[in-house]
Amino acid sequence: MLSDCVVSTNSPLVLFVQAVLASSDAFSSVEDDFCNLQDTMTKLKSPQEEEQFEIVIQQLRSKWEEVKRKIEELHPRVQVMAENFSEYKEKLQSLVHWVEEAEQTCDALERVQDYNEFHPLMQKFQVL
Repeated sequence: MLSDCVVSTNSPLVLFVQAVLASSDAFSSVEDDFCNLQDTMTKLKSPQEEEQFEIVIQQLRSKWEEVKRKIEELHPRVQVMAENFSEYKEKLQSLVHWVEEAEQTCDALERVQDYNEFHPLMQKFQVL
């Protein structure tokens, strides 16, 4: 019964909403789902069921608007974080490359037999 939907978090309607929000295309289909719910309302038999159904729809709309508002608030932050992550990743790659070059140069310096081998490696190491 619809009154169970308002009270119970395990109701079919609440489970449906959770399933919709968990799906990858949830945001594109939520508005269509509201339209489908409106069509369902016309099939209800009593005014009490219609009233309870309308309450549930309003609660869902309210929660949906809140979700959209939060997404709009968080979107710029997520973009900044993505840019910062990309910058961090590039710098990390650069650091890894530098460390690898330094390790190779140090390894080569350990195998040096005479000054002719040492001098170019030492210049390369100083550039790093």
